[in-house]
Amino acid sequence: MALNIQPLDTYRVGRTQLPIPCVLCDRDNLFDAPRCRACHAPMALGRCSTGDKKKLAPQLIAPLGADGVGKTVYLGMLLDLLNRQQDRCEMQTCDAQSVSIQQATISALSRDEFPELTSMADERWKWAHLRLSQRVRRAKLDVFIADIAGRAILKEIENPGSYAVIGPMMAKATSVMLVVDAARVAANDKDEEYFARQQISHMIELREIEFEAAQQRALSKRDRKRTPAPTLSMPPVAIVLMKADQCQDCWDDPQGFVRTKMPALWAEVQDRLEDVNAFAASAVGAVAKRQAGNDRVVEMPLRVEPRGIIEPFRWLIGTTLKKPPA
Repeated sequence: MALNIQPLDTYRVGRTQLPIPCVLCDRDNLFDAPRCRACHAPMALGRCSTGDKKKLAPQLIAPLGADGVGKTVYLGMLLDLLNRQQDRCEMQTCDAQSVSIQQATISALSRDEFPELTSMADERWKWAHLRLSQRVRRAKLDVFIADIAGRAILKEIENPGSYAVIGPMMAKATSVMLVVDAARVAANDKDEEYFARQQISHMIELREIEFEAAQQRALSKRDRKRTPAPTLSMPPVAIVLMKADQCQDCWDDPQGFVRTKMPALWAEVQDRLEDVNAFAASAVGAVAKRQAGNDRVVEMPLRVEPRGIIEPFRWLIGTTLKKPPA
């Protein structure tokens, strides 16, 4: 009877003194692992060194939003525009998945289609890893953004721990991008506001839990006098009103649009968060609808006409870099 013998890989761990923990879920991984074995977050997030004077602390943007609001379209269009617009800063995509997100989005729009809904399986989620450098200071900044399914976020809120990466990402993200369907909001669809409030409340709760844990760790250390006390700080939140091409009212005053159409959400973020802003954005100039199989109505982009895509990203990065480290 033939035996299936697999060689042990312990020698690979021996090349380093200790395994590398994931900065999100704290699970140990091999030194050369591209993704965390538990939460599937990129290990590059922890490898980005902050000791280099020309390199700033890496930024993690948490994208929130329901299914179909346009998170994937926004991210793919953002990557495409940043690659084309090199006047203020230079951008490099640091992995193949960043290029894949851009290619899938642009290819789908060129075929008069929208990209497919993001899979519920976290091992299939794609992460964009960008490296920005200003022409003047030449300071390098690594930015990570995940393309997460809205159904998975809702499942995680209802059953915390369903996904190993969503909770830690909300608790440790340097900034948050809350994507909302402006067309649904304009049509008085209250589900958009309810889900947005759920996500914001869950994010704040997780950060408060993380703050309490940090306080306990600081108190348990022997050199309490040398250890600075942790502070509770909330990340800047950009409310992105996607599909604004179907709702012209939100272009003139995005904050006023959120305040009028989503009053409970606006009151909550103003009361519980420090830096909040609203932006209108659109990747297409117009949308048509056609009848598909099973009596489904499918939206078709008539022309690619990005507008307001870079502004939320630029505001988040600028606001985050101005904030003192927690």
